[in-house]
Amino acid sequence: MRFSFAQHISGALAMEGTSPTAVSYMGDLYVFWVGSYAGGIYCAKRSSSDSKWGAVYALQGLISGIAVAEGTSPCATVYRDKLYLFYNGRGRDGTFYAQCTRSGWEPKVTALIDHVPSKQMGFDENSSPAATVHNGKLHIFWSGSGRDGIYWFTLQDNTWNYQSPISGRVSVAPNSSPCACTWGKNLCLFYNGSGKDGTYYFTYDGSQSKPWNDPITVRAKMTGGMATADGTSPSFVSTDYGRPRLFWVGSGGHMQGLWSSEAVGDGWERQDHFANEVGRNDLGEKTSPAATTLDVLDAEQKVVERIPFVFWAANGRRNGSAPILPIYFATT
Repeated sequence: MRFSFAQHISGALAMEGTSPTAVSYMGDLYVFWVGSYAGGIYCAKRSSSDSKWGAVYALQGLISGIAVAEGTSPCATVYRDKLYLFYNGRGRDGTFYAQCTRSGWEPKVTALIDHVPSKQMGFDENSSPAATVHNGKLHIFWSGSGRDGIYWFTLQDNTWNYQSPISGRVSVAPNSSPCACTWGKNLCLFYNGSGKDGTYYFTYDGSQSKPWNDPITVRAKMTGGMATADGTSPSFVSTDYGRPRLFWVGSGGHMQGLWSSEAVGDGWERQDHFANEVGRNDLGEKTSPAATTLDVLDAEQKVVERIPFVFWAANGRRNGSAPILPIYFATT
């Protein structure tokens, strides 16, 4: 798949050190980010039938209790006709989520910590949650506060279940977050390694009888190798056409923009500078890409096409002491 030139979402301005997230819901594409002024969560929406973005609006005007931890970002997924938006709380009191239905946003957020047996839920500084749906369950992951592995929950029907942490074999880079997705028939987690040795991933088929597979390093399966910037996270998109693609911020820093590689069999193509496709795409410091698809629906609400999108918070001007990072995107 090849992307077009980068475009700006009018009025979308993110806070320094945060990243956008996006998800397709009911035939529309939603993008969320932490705002550059009040620090709340903002949103813009685009329909599959229109190439224009709607007006930016603040979720805190619709939902009470939103307070996002500094230097962290939201994540979104869709489960059982509901859009779930997760974020880490400003009081470092765990992860919270808001829900959107066909009727609109529910008025209050819910604390995930209420479902943790120990009633404790810490996350690594400046890290964010990651969520996806696989085998009829919603999965949410986060990097633990002691950087002692990846913790996770599943939601099936209306019941949250705390799972055993994924530790030992997994060492996530500090101030970095996992990326959760479905790849083929498997649940897949990508993360940047703590040894400054690029991105890793491992998979799980969802069965109770089999554990997570051992982590695989992308660099070892890629011609020419790769390296990632400190304090950033990877993003992955898989569509019905074209090869699955991984995006990351290179070790040369945010001003170099994004890099990417397509999966080929059990390997990866040589890394490519995303600027070769979309033009200049320098990022704000400590921000990461967000890749997803816009799901086009037919009259029966069945998905007939998945159009890939990539979002990022660009390097921007300063408003006093606070940088203003405009949100950009590219699509095929």
